[in-house]
Amino acid sequence: MDPIHRRDAKLKQYGFTDRQSLARMTNTEAQEIMEYMSELEFPKIYHTSIQFALFKTYGIPTISGLLAATKEFSTPENAGKRCADTGILIQDFSGHHPKSARVIKALARMSYIHSCYQKAGKISNSDLLYTLSVFVTEPIAWVARYEWRAMTPMHCWLTKINVER
Repeated sequence: MDPIHRRDAKLKQYGFTDRQSLARMTNTEAQEIMEYMSELEFPKIYHTSIQFALFKTYGIPTISGLLAATKEFSTPENAGKRCADTGILIQDFSGHHPKSARVIKALARMSYIHSCYQKAGKISNSDLLYTLSVFVTEPIAWVARYEWRAMTPMHCWLTKINVER
């Protein structure tokens, strides 16, 4: 089966053939389609784009300043572990069923890690929104630039839904 047909067959499997049909999509269906896309259609570029999205957040002075102050990313002892831990957490809450224990634990852990900085006013809502936005926009841009095809409009929409859950 050629790749385009396989993609279309996957969408038809769920009955999402037009904009109206998307309105009845559940979070679980959205997650299954996202997992298919990120793990089977574009695995390398999708995951590389997520890593780059994390890297891109370091260009924001308030974010890089906090990261430097905590030394979580600025010392050789911590940087690799922190990067790997972040990648694992992001993969856990973006690559599994929305109500699975794994997703719930990953989101709770991510919230816990950042909560003390939020309470202290060291992480702003603008920084949080920017960080979430790059995890949405980078995969779309990287797939469009480096993969054999761009994401469909539905895949772009699902990428946004996945972050908004």
